[in-house]
Amino acid sequence: MLVILGLTAAPALRALAAREGKPGARPKRKPKEEDRQPDRFRAVAAEAVVSFTDDMEKLKSDLSLTDKQDSKLQDMRKARDAALAKLDEANQKRIERAHARVAKIRRASERMRAQKALEQYILGLHRARQRLADSHEKRMFAVLTVEQRVKWNTPVLQAEVEKEFQSLNLTDDQKTQIQTLCGAQAKQITAPVSPKVHASIIKLLTNQVNLRVLTPEQKKAYAQEKKSRLAPRPGDRGRGG
Repeated sequence: MLVILGLTAAPALRALAAREGKPGARPKRKPKEEDRQPDRFRAVAAEAVVSFTDDMEKLKSDLSLTDKQDSKLQDMRKARDAALAKLDEANQKRIERAHARVAKIRRASERMRAQKALEQYILGLHRARQRLADSHEKRMFAVLTVEQRVKWNTPVLQAEVEKEFQSLNLTDDQKTQIQTLCGAQAKQITAPVSPKVHASIIKLLTNQVNLRVLTPEQKKAYAQEKKSRLAPRPGDRGRGG
């Protein structure tokens, strides 16, 4: 369950909410321009959700979905969209209330702290929304058979791994070996591959390719390339006296 951070994480917002309507409270003022939060801090927008089901016709063709699978996935997509829409509506109201409280704070230092708390609150709502979308995505992915999941995830993994070695002019045979390694890992993954979420698996595959697939010359070139990436650039050095 989401926590209304505007009431729990910012003392400035709590104090303001507590004294609203009480005798002796400061009169309301018209919010100044600097009080107004940017749009990205006013609401959790209905962000587009990237899904492996975005192109159902291609998915049905590439993975040979059955009619039952196709129908099931279509229904699950509708359920996901409805759940996200409901969450977006609730979050919009929460944020507008919190933003209104921030706009009424008179003391600049107190208002600044409340604004920062509001920004963090909204970032948290974005993350919670993504977790909800991810949970639906994983349930939809479970509709596929193991073979279908492997067929989907293998080329995604392979593309990410080959990016790491794109300067080494990999041969077709090496790419086939990488595909085999990625296919073995894909069998263990129960959700659509995401470079961010599955970074550790991609790193593992990268190490495997370095050890098992690259030639001695390629290994040497790759080691030098990695060293160059890690080397500090002139602009990164501290500005000494």
